[in-house]
Amino acid sequence: DYAGGINVYSDRGNIFLINNMITNNTANNYAGGAYIHSNRGSIKVINNTITENSAMYMGGVYLHVGSNSSVVDIYNNIIWGNVGSNGGDIFIQNTADGIVNAFNNNFDPDKVLGTFTNKGGNINAEPQFVDSTNGNYHLLSGSPLIDSGNNSAPSLPQSDFEGNSRVLGLTVDIGADEYYVSGVTHSISGQILSQGIGVRDITVNLSGDS
Repeated sequence: DYAGGINVYSDRGNIFLINNMITNNTANNYAGGAYIHSNRGSIKVINNTITENSAMYMGGVYLHVGSNSSVVDIYNNIIWGNVGSNGGDIFIQNTADGIVNAFNNNFDPDKVLGTFTNKGGNINAEPQFVDSTNGNYHLLSGSPLIDSGNNSAPSLPQSDFEGNSRVLGLTVDIGADEYYVSGVTHSISGQILSQGIGVRDITVNLSGDS
């Protein structure tokens, strides 16, 4: 029994796993969150939230790289808080010596079994979800994952998992959710001059996405 959340297998084609919430799944054996197996194709894992999954082994993501010509791109993902021995968050089987890139993800390196060929910008920090106990995996305003992704990620989605625009701010957020606050109103008060004479009690209201 494996792949509690999602099971993706490809012999020759490429695999794209983008903008998914994979949470609270269980497998009796291995790969509680996602089992991703490519024999000769490439794999792109971009802007997913994979958390609180469990298995006896490899609780979060199991990646099988089957060819030395394969390229695995892991960008802007939350892979955090999964439970399982031998790679609690990420397990990489890469005996074929393919290329595995990991940039601007959120995971605990102590819960990774396997080697990244290239890596950078990864964060080991609590994601700060709104209310994960009740299934709300949006980011709180103080989350270190906001504006911490990589805009150069291959196949970067133009919206998040709910269809909200991505990127908001200067840099993409990490995970499937792009943080934003709707209906915010900003008030600016001051004095306006008309022909050199001050006009009092003027308030300008600006409303829109923050």
